[in-house]
Amino acid sequence: MPTFDVDIGGKQFEVDAPNIAAAYSAVKGMNTGGESDVSLGGLGKAALSGAIGGVADIAGLPADVLALTGMKGSEDFQKAYGSEAIRQGVTNKTGYEFYKPQNFAERVATTGGEFLPNMIGGGAGLATKLATRVALPALAAETAGELTDQNPYAKVAGALVGGAGGLRAERAMARPAMAAVPTADEIATETRNLYNTQSVRQAEYRPQAANSLADDIQNRLRQARISEKQAPQVFDAVDGLRNPMFGANHRIQDFDETRRLLNQLAGSVTDPVQAGAAQRAIRSIDAFTLRPPSGAALDDAIARQAGRDLAQARSSAAAGFRSERLMQAMERATNTAGATHSGGNLQNELQKAARTILNNPKQLRGFNQSEREALQQIARGTVAGSVIRRIAKVLGGGGGLGQLASGSAGAAMFGPIGAVAMPAAGMVANRLGAGLAQRQFNQLDALVRSRAPSYAPGQGGYQAAMQGPGVLGSLPSPAQATVYSQLMNMRQPVE
Repeated sequence: MPTFDVDIGGKQFEVDAPNIAAAYSAVKGMNTGGESDVSLGGLGKAALSGAIGGVADIAGLPADVLALTGMKGSEDFQKAYGSEAIRQGVTNKTGYEFYKPQNFAERVATTGGEFLPNMIGGGAGLATKLATRVALPALAAETAGELTDQNPYAKVAGALVGGAGGLRAERAMARPAMAAVPTADEIATETRNLYNTQSVRQAEYRPQAANSLADDIQNRLRQARISEKQAPQVFDAVDGLRNPMFGANHRIQDFDETRRLLNQLAGSVTDPVQAGAAQRAIRSIDAFTLRPPSGAALDDAIARQAGRDLAQARSSAAAGFRSERLMQAMERATNTAGATHSGGNLQNELQKAARTILNNPKQLRGFNQSEREALQQIARGTVAGSVIRRIAKVLGGGGGLGQLASGSAGAAMFGPIGAVAMPAAGMVANRLGAGLAQRQFNQLDALVRSRAPSYAPGQGGYQAAMQGPGVLGSLPSPAQATVYSQLMNMRQPVE
């Protein structure tokens, strides 16, 4: 049986044990005098040591991440520039010795200090950030460590769960100050109401005005070198404007129905000439209905109000259609993940769903730049999401043979508790990754719905209110520092 040197409370012990975790457990069971009393001085030293260590962990994170890839030379690079190397460099250069916490409170203070960089960014107050981004994940990590004999995987899982909970709490506290984005049902109701206002029902247009509009559109197309042969369906749709659908005069529905037909043609990806012609015709119809020429309608004031109502109805309907498109994509991804991987591959399926929309011009049509960037972020994955996904894979979070291998490795490294803790940590990471991707999809859906006319702050106001906290933006920000470092370097706890 191997012999391990164990340092606890400044005392050195030589212990015969099957592995290092068992050695630590054995020493803890000895009468070492117990934990020291909690003092402000000890808590201050622990917090300062943690804060310096947290900065070192962030600086060494690139090397630690590279080491996970197993690339040739990555371990040597980690030894030279990883977080542990930087910590040692701080000691060598300055003589500063990292404080060894003597009790549970000081361990929480140390871990909290390591999480202090997560307070950078975001609009919450300092007290809120300290509670949600530092205290809560630190307490969760150390509590998990106490319950599992300082199992590093359990501490990682605790920090991730505490960080996600803290972020949720922070946003929940900030949310009351932000107007609620209308739901899909509210947008649908608003759309129906706008299509049925009194002005829309009453507006009437003279036949000669509709004929002049049709002539103007077709002449503009010809001037753009688009002939009837090149865009026959567009010319036919525009000709339909000449025939009133209801009585002798035209109603605004005549223009709207023609526009609907043209909008279908504008979405064609196989006939770009006809699609371009349809878009030109739509712009002319929109300009006419929004600002009809004097004398074009029986009552110009009613017609102008009807045009404004119709423009809002179209904008509302478009927001609803885009939201429905996203929710259908999310539902398909969830169904696929449930059918093929028992839900364990949801993060990957959601990323695929985002890529499918981005790569399909017809599905992508109507999304503005901000919404497309949000889709790209889902498709490519965030830094936090990518690392969480990597952790889940390494620890067998997807189940099957990977989980069996993780349990076997955990048992070899940490004994029976490792056989349970490592796969459990993998499952937690898997769920966190899926939850992160789902939250991104839901946030994108809310961003799309914030473009509905009924949302007073508008999309810009929504984006300003929803700026994410943390150094790297996406939650859980506590995973940006020591959580990763603990998992990669497997630093043994000190008391």
